[in-house]
Amino acid sequence: MALSLHQAAQYQKALPIFIDLSEKFRVKRNISDYALCQLKIADIIRNYGGVNTAIELLTTNEKVMEVGLERPTLTLAYNYIAKAEALYTALRLTEFKEAILRSISIKKQMLLPEKYLAEDYLHLARYYKELPNQNDSCYYWLLKSLRLAKSDKSFSIYILPRIYNLLGYYYHPASNAYFNNKRDSLMRHYALSRRYYDSAMTVFKKQPLPDQLMEGKIYHNLGNSYSNEAGVDNKIELIHYAISYYRRSLNAIEKLGSPSDLTQKDWVIGRAYERLKLYDSAILQFQKGISRLIPEFEKQDFRLPPPLQPTLNDARLISLVTNKANNFYNKYKAHKDVSDLLSAFLHYEFLLKFNHYLLSQSQHEQETTHWNYLYGSNAYQRLVISAYELLDKNEDMSYLIKSYGLLTSGKYAWLNRNDIEPVLGNSISSSVLKEEIKLVKLNIIKSIPDLTEAKINSILPVIPMNVTAPSLAQIHLADQILDTLSVKGLQRELRKENEVLIDFYVWNQDLYSIIISGRDFKVMKQRIPKNFGSTIWEQKRNLLTSTPNEYARISNTIYLETLDSVLRVVPKESSGLIICPDASLQGIPWDALVTDTVNAKSFKGLNYLLNRFAIRTVLSPRHLIAKNRKAGAFLGVAPDFSNSKKFSSIPFSTALVKTKASEYGGKFSNVLPVDTLNVNVFHIASHVVNDSLRPYRSALYFNDTDSVTISELSTSMIHPTLAILNGCQTGNGTYYQSEGTISFARAFYRMGAESVLMTLWSVDDKTTADLLDSFYKEMEDESPLDISLREAKVDFIRNAPTDELANPYYWAGLQLSGKADPIHETDHSWIILTGISCIAIFFFATYSLKRKKSKRLVERV
Repeated sequence: MALSLHQAAQYQKALPIFIDLSEKFRVKRNISDYALCQLKIADIIRNYGGVNTAIELLTTNEKVMEVGLERPTLTLAYNYIAKAEALYTALRLTEFKEAILRSISIKKQMLLPEKYLAEDYLHLARYYKELPNQNDSCYYWLLKSLRLAKSDKSFSIYILPRIYNLLGYYYHPASNAYFNNKRDSLMRHYALSRRYYDSAMTVFKKQPLPDQLMEGKIYHNLGNSYSNEAGVDNKIELIHYAISYYRRSLNAIEKLGSPSDLTQKDWVIGRAYERLKLYDSAILQFQKGISRLIPEFEKQDFRLPPPLQPTLNDARLISLVTNKANNFYNKYKAHKDVSDLLSAFLHYEFLLKFNHYLLSQSQHEQETTHWNYLYGSNAYQRLVISAYELLDKNEDMSYLIKSYGLLTSGKYAWLNRNDIEPVLGNSISSSVLKEEIKLVKLNIIKSIPDLTEAKINSILPVIPMNVTAPSLAQIHLADQILDTLSVKGLQRELRKENEVLIDFYVWNQDLYSIIISGRDFKVMKQRIPKNFGSTIWEQKRNLLTSTPNEYARISNTIYLETLDSVLRVVPKESSGLIICPDASLQGIPWDALVTDTVNAKSFKGLNYLLNRFAIRTVLSPRHLIAKNRKAGAFLGVAPDFSNSKKFSSIPFSTALVKTKASEYGGKFSNVLPVDTLNVNVFHIASHVVNDSLRPYRSALYFNDTDSVTISELSTSMIHPTLAILNGCQTGNGTYYQSEGTISFARAFYRMGAESVLMTLWSVDDKTTADLLDSFYKEMEDESPLDISLREAKVDFIRNAPTDELANPYYWAGLQLSGKADPIHETDHSWIILTGISCIAIFFFATYSLKRKKSKRLVERV
């Protein structure tokens, strides 16, 4: 009876029975039946919001069976299946697959009929559906599962709806672009997916005890199908159909679903209202979802953001708050009510504060989920936009100044803190588990009032008393950290070298520029053309073959669209520009832009921005106030590619690295050292192969086969002050929304570099080596790095033997990112001087003491 109730998701009836049976079997030491009860209890707890709690219980249950049973049983296989369900919900896909394979192995070892593998094959199909470019594998396992499920009608009544539901999801178009927006193909796939959803519902209705959670999933997918189809034909009635199915889904799981499941329904309903431009309805639906995660927020003013506190599903909270904020902003654009604009600003501000708190707590790889939701929300750009609108309406700069600390502390912070390849497996902390258990108890008590707290406690894992959850005090501490990233702090840093910071934010065709000098703070908005990204690409693609006139035309266009208006408000006495680019502005060689098209007959005669300013970029303004470390040695790495069949040799760059290692008394190697090293300058000359789809797997090669990826490089124990990446396209990579370009330059920041000299395109070996040699000579005079690079480039252009060699292709690819503080040559003279001083002080003290003793002796006599 209990098993039937569980299969039908009648958990409020099944759980008390399983608890009683579990205790009886425990007393009788009936391990097999006890373990079966425990896995069902764990599965029920998962559906009451205890995903991670269930994983812990099932892991313990797995160990009990492995120790207590003589051989693997079907119960152990089912335990792996239940654990796989929980791991899938937690997005721990690597472990999910491992659990399924363990279940299959046990069933085959027991020589069970193949029909018992139907559920395992279904889970394998789910696994491959989550992976990119694995639709064929997904379909293969789905058909195998369907064939086995249909082989036994008594067996298939509960698994068939799940298979049909996944088949519908398989045929559901992922995006219109996937079919090149061909209407006929899209409509055929929508019809096919709904046919499978209808088949799932038909079989579902035949179940003696209906599985309400499965019913909710089918209705949810039907809603998605109508919602997506509405985007093809722009039929409003289809969105109403979608809302209707979403409501049915919500009603089906209202009593059984976890808060995370319920908030997912609130999110899709709210998004549907947003598409209908029913902004008030959307805001209230998102508010309801937020209240499920933070119950005390239910009766608060819906115009305000939620309290700043952690939840059990921070990613879902971020998604709900983001969409609530967007609807306030959309409502403001429609009705011009400034109170809606202010509400939008407060919600975007909350997102940045919440992000900063999460960063301060980040310890586990699973937390990259938070950042995926946050940065996909465009929270940074939206905060700037709403602050600018408030400035425009109220002439009040305080909103922008107030929020800029959040912008500078968090912009490009996710991958800087977690610069490792996001993996599919992860772990859960004890503090989070403790909070989850509290929620599970609350949900069970609401659903089953007759179940005593003592019985509930008996089935939950015990967490040590000294484990505490993240507190509001920690959040306030994170807020205090923001004070060090204030506008005044940045201005103090900028006054040192009379520099100006230009922080760009791109939103569609709007370009927002925050301009900060030593004593001023300004913001500007301008429009950029739709094809602006193509203009930048054209400049770089045709660089080597362009005539001076062609280059001047394209380069000046980029200058006029980005910097011309900005530089008109920059103080005239400014000597340096620090540019923090965004979106399509990443990868522009700023110092090679020309301010006009005069003297366009030769490359040497062009009016480059380089002639007026020393220019560098930063990933984030917070890099400007990074603390300087003590000086170290020189490290040079340059592989020998003279016999390579895959890469061209780079003799000039290799010779330069060897020479500098000798001159500075540093180390030289053909491979990356594994030692822990603090170095002043780390110069690496090699070949790079960028992987645009998986940027963390981009590789830096030491020979035809041996390489190091961005992920591996990020964990290196080499800590440079200045990293010189003498290779092709070391500053290029894949751009992430609000997170910048993932490149080898980014990896060196992760290693602790304060400054990175990188390349924006495939550079020439000889001219790059010559340019870097000049840079070293300027740097040896302890000039700031940006000035050293500027002087080296100016000399290179001036002394180029032909005008063709003055083409920006040969010198503009090298760009400085990060701090520009001079690199002080490492020597040990201070140790000698300190030693001499100590000896002198010792002898002086000894001499003084002897004189005093002699004087006393004379006085006595």
